[in-house]
Amino acid sequence: MIRHTLALLGSACLGHWNGAFAQAPSITEYSVPTSGSSPECITSGPDGALWFTEYFGNKIGRITTEGVVSEYSVPTPTSEPYYITAGPDGALWFTESFGNKIGRITTDGVITEYSLPSAGSSPSGITAGSDGALWFTETSGVGRITIDGIVAEYPMPDVGGGITAGPDGALWLTDSSGVKRITTTGVVSEYLAPTAAQGFEPFPFAITTGPDGALWFTEDSGSSYPGGVVVPDHIARITTAGQVTEFPLSYTAGGPGVPEFITTGPDGALWFTGDYIDRITTSGVVTEYPVPTHISGLKGITVGPDGALWFTEFGGNKIGRAALTPVVSAPVNGASFASGGIVPGEIATLFGRDLTAATGINPASTLPLPVEFLKTSLLIDGSAVPLFAVDNVNGQQQINFQAPWELEGKTSATIQVVNNGVTSALLKATVVNAQPGIFFYTVSGNNFGVITHADGQLADAAHPATAGETVIIYCTGLGAVKQPQSDGVAASAADPTLTTAQVKIGGLKAAVDYSGLAPTFVGLYQVNVAVPAGVKSGSQTVVMTIAGIAGNSVLLPVQ
Repeated sequence: MIRHTLALLGSACLGHWNGAFAQAPSITEYSVPTSGSSPECITSGPDGALWFTEYFGNKIGRITTEGVVSEYSVPTPTSEPYYITAGPDGALWFTESFGNKIGRITTDGVITEYSLPSAGSSPSGITAGSDGALWFTETSGVGRITIDGIVAEYPMPDVGGGITAGPDGALWLTDSSGVKRITTTGVVSEYLAPTAAQGFEPFPFAITTGPDGALWFTEDSGSSYPGGVVVPDHIARITTAGQVTEFPLSYTAGGPGVPEFITTGPDGALWFTGDYIDRITTSGVVTEYPVPTHISGLKGITVGPDGALWFTEFGGNKIGRAALTPVVSAPVNGASFASGGIVPGEIATLFGRDLTAATGINPASTLPLPVEFLKTSLLIDGSAVPLFAVDNVNGQQQINFQAPWELEGKTSATIQVVNNGVTSALLKATVVNAQPGIFFYTVSGNNFGVITHADGQLADAAHPATAGETVIIYCTGLGAVKQPQSDGVAASAADPTLTTAQVKIGGLKAAVDYSGLAPTFVGLYQVNVAVPAGVKSGSQTVVMTIAGIAGNSVLLPVQ
């Protein structure tokens, strides 16, 4: 029981961090072998590589996350391959804007082409739909192609190019004045952009599903009108209910530039291309980052399997990779999430941005604990430390680690995170001798301690503690112990702390039988105490102190 509870609350416990950073990504460029091929769109493939179209090169390109490029010629000459997307069949699907075809390429490079019924339809955008088919835009409508190559077309005026699968199961696409929505059964709705409603031309282009459950799209609306009216370009947001908000672009980094393609980044923001790599938060704050090749004509952008942003340089004939630099906040106690410093040997937590390309809750499963996990490592004073977990849930990122025992006697330490080879700036952290933190779980907004009976049963409302019995409080941050310990290695036996923890339950002092490391765990302490006589029934506060330093307050159900 207790091991399962601590696996959830200790090794991969999730805290909350409200930090917001905007640090320049590290950009690398890779030349496309075919001269003048003009790479256009790019997508992440099912094989762990990136796939892109070469508009004038008439090829489909593949680039590994290490930068190795392969090229495959499209059978139809001068077909002008345009958009590309991963299909539901494990292949990549692309549009041939001049060839008037839809192409399919396997990860082995085998290409199949499907002609479209309508002549001169110039297919552009393409995406996988919720119905297992591919949906694409044409100059005069929307098309659907099954993985067997059966095509259906839906006539529709003013289609702009971009198309994406929405969170509501429908397809969303741009047109000359706003956005259209089409269900997989062909029912169409239309929504005007505010700029169009004011009588101007927004020219929406690319569209993607955002991290907030809405759709985001680019608008090449920048223009001057009679009477001195100047309309800027925009990034726009539309909810699935059809409410549109436009965010004007000012290009403070030295533009101007026309917003092109857009994608949801690994950091919970939107990233789009123009003359720069641009980032916009869901609240509309824009930051711009120049690329090494000046005015390279950036086009497609996507998130790669390595967590970096990959983009095409149409004019520069290159593929770019923008690795987001990890940004970290001060570490906190891994049980209480209290700040103030790190304690030698404790379980600690570091919050930040761009700490990992992985998603979900990812606890390490081996002992000794790894010092690199999911291509992420955490350095303290230049040395990698043991990692409990690397978590990324809805953009909330954290690393749970063991502070090295070697910090004992120090007053400060430097911290860095390395994510896929990209290293954060140095952060100086305070080292303290002790900072007790009791692990807890929350019920109806109340924090109950991870406290068990002697048999390992959690002392919860269904199994309350009783006066006089010995309960075990699980915690961390109690500091030095009597026997030398190794980083990342589970304690093989009980090892008392040099200073004994003190505990009060319901305001009454509890007799401490043991204060020290929990055997078979890393960085975990336990304090065995007798529930004092005279304690009242109900949920009683538990507070632990060591060397005069108090930890977090939790509740213990008492009968």
